[in-house]
Amino acid sequence: VVVVTDYYIKGSGITNWKDMYNAATKMNNDNGVYTLTVYLKENEEFMFTSLNTIGTEVGTGTEYLRASNLDEASKAYIDQKPSLNMVAKASGSYTFTYI
Repeated sequence: VVVVTDYYIKGSGITNWKDMYNAATKMNNDNGVYTLTVYLKENEEFMFTSLNTIGTEVGTGTEYLRASNLDEASKAYIDQKPSLNMVAKASGSYTFTYI
């Protein structure tokens, strides 16, 4: 059985903490390198959640990307809370990369 996992951003401003699985919130997968460019406001809390596809069945995943999963360039733009949430240091366009 092949499980395809996709990652999506959600946050206090970008999705009002709702799970929104669409092209604007999805990290693009290019041979195992996931990237997403989004606009975030200063001090906006956010996180990355997962969605699993097995055949034709789609369901919410249990994997979350933490700041420690991001590359060093991505980590420089955020503060990490003790929880899963990350916080944008300044308003602007962010590109996050997960390998």
